[in-house]
Amino acid sequence: MGIEDAMSSLNETIVDLRNEIRLLRERIESLNGETPRQNANDRMNEGEFAEAVGSCRATILKLRREGIIPFCRIGRKIFYLRRHIDEYFRALEQNK
Repeated sequence: MGIEDAMSSLNETIVDLRNEIRLLRERIESLNGETPRQNANDRMNEGEFAEAVGSCRATILKLRREGIIPFCRIGRKIFYLRRHIDEYFRALEQNK
């Protein structure tokens, strides 16, 4: 493995760790009775995304597979950023 591959792998690991830390922070806040911060970088898993927009998980999977909604993967888990979801729905409304 070359230095470039090692650096790329290290960068991916850093991004994954930052996401895990953010998720843990939100979990701790919820356990402490605090409301997790709501911002454009909030993440939702597939089930939360489907529930929030009133769709089934199959629809969400289709949007992901067709590249319509960006996602990030941490290990085996898939997450969607709230801002990407908001952008998708704004685009839908503009196309009406």
